[in-house]
Amino acid sequence: MSYQKITIVGNAGGDADMRYLPDGTPVVNVSIAVNEQINSKDTTTWFRVAFWGNLTNAAMHIVKGQIIAVDGRIMVETWTDRDGATRASLKINASNMRFIGGRPNGADPVSANGKTLAEEVDEIPF
Repeated sequence: MSYQKITIVGNAGGDADMRYLPDGTPVVNVSIAVNEQINSKDTTTWFRVAFWGNLTNAAMHIVKGQIIAVDGRIMVETWTDRDGATRASLKINASNMRFIGGRPNGADPVSANGKTLAEEVDEIPF
């Protein structure tokens, strides 16, 4: 039996991006930067993360700079670039995620219906 799991904690490199597969399945993609110090040198490793199924609703609330923890499996994706060279990259298919800390400065909180708190307050009838 084999088992694979990776856990990363890092900053979102951008806002969540939802796309749909041809069959209508939603997938949310986010790049996450993991910063660490190796031999007194700051190093950043970027991970592309895909959120599927029940995780897509929570993942849509990820904004640039937000710290999140992700558990998942590493997948290797290969493609041929414009010059005909075969390229490969690692992608994490998330199985779990957690928000660490609050939202970054300047990011408005978003409610379940996708509106910011300011928009929600403006709609209160009293």
